[in-house]
Amino acid sequence: MKNRWTIFVGLCLFFAQSLFAGVTITTILDGSLGGGVPKALEIYVSGTEDLSNYQLNRAADGNPFASLGYLSGVYTDEFVYLTNNTAEFTSVFGSLGDLDNLIVLGGVNGNGNDAFSISDASNVVVDQVWEQNAASFYTDSYVVRKNGTTPDGNWNSEHWTGPGLNFLDGMDAAQIAATVPFGAYQAAILSAEFGAYQVTVEQEGVLVSWETASETDSDYFSIERSNDGINFREIGRIDAAGNSLELLDYSFFDEAPVYGVNYYQVKIVDLSGESYYSILAVVKFETRLPSFTIQPNLAAYQIFLKLSKETDQFSQVEIFDLSGKVVLRKALAAYSFTESVDVTHLAPSQYIAVVTIGNDFYFDRFVKF
Repeated sequence: MKNRWTIFVGLCLFFAQSLFAGVTITTILDGSLGGGVPKALEIYVSGTEDLSNYQLNRAADGNPFASLGYLSGVYTDEFVYLTNNTAEFTSVFGSLGDLDNLIVLGGVNGNGNDAFSISDASNVVVDQVWEQNAASFYTDSYVVRKNGTTPDGNWNSEHWTGPGLNFLDGMDAAQIAATVPFGAYQAAILSAEFGAYQVTVEQEGVLVSWETASETDSDYFSIERSNDGINFREIGRIDAAGNSLELLDYSFFDEAPVYGVNYYQVKIVDLSGESYYSILAVVKFETRLPSFTIQPNLAAYQIFLKLSKETDQFSQVEIFDLSGKVVLRKALAAYSFTESVDVTHLAPSQYIAVVTIGNDFYFDRFVKF
């Protein structure tokens, strides 16, 4: 297993939407559930547009582009989702808000190497994702348009990013819904300029780093983490520069990622208290499992279980006497490094504490006096 791998994603803060009218392809998805579903394209409509003036085109397996038909509906400053199957899409992502803006076209079934473009009534290409190339680009994964970039009229690889091939493999529907960053694209960056956002898995944790090209009245950055992509908590803060026109680098090392999938986002808070979020970054942390020790080993009233890393998996401690009988059992709190156990009622003797974390077991000894 690799000890280190990196996901690069474009980072910017969530400011106002773009000031021009048009249609922009923002995300393409090749799902990894049974049958390779769901399939979808996300587009953003800036201003008010009648989509019946636009058609979707597909270049399958490196072949020339061919029309899949015209779109439909009038939309204003909102996301629209193109899919080949309504039920497959809504069973994963639901239908709240802009996710209810669905257009069904049978040809929206890209298999990770298909390119798509949108052309206007004059058959002029407005935007395009991927190129006429049979090589896999987003198989069982997704790619997203970087914030601050706008329709290219052709394929521009510098304006797109993604986590890599097969990234969604093994995820269930809920995990896919939490991972794919639908609705995150922002066309305009009006108050700050952000550079690269990098999340790196290392042996002992996860390094989150980013850079800013400029800052105005910035106060601090809050680094937040989640294990489900929905419920986030702050794991650290770093002071911001306040005002700067220079390229600045920031980083935060998460010493206690949960085992498995971790979601990260960076929030900036300005001097007025207003805050803005970055898009999500997702990594899988699968290095060594935690160990634990007991302190003190000679105890009269309580012992402390010292976990080397926090975990969100089910965990408990069982204390056995020398005959093998369980004399105490206690569930351990999630996201905790230290857990106290009251042993006042135990008879003076030697005991073995067995900690269960997921499917793994760890033990240590202590003496009650």
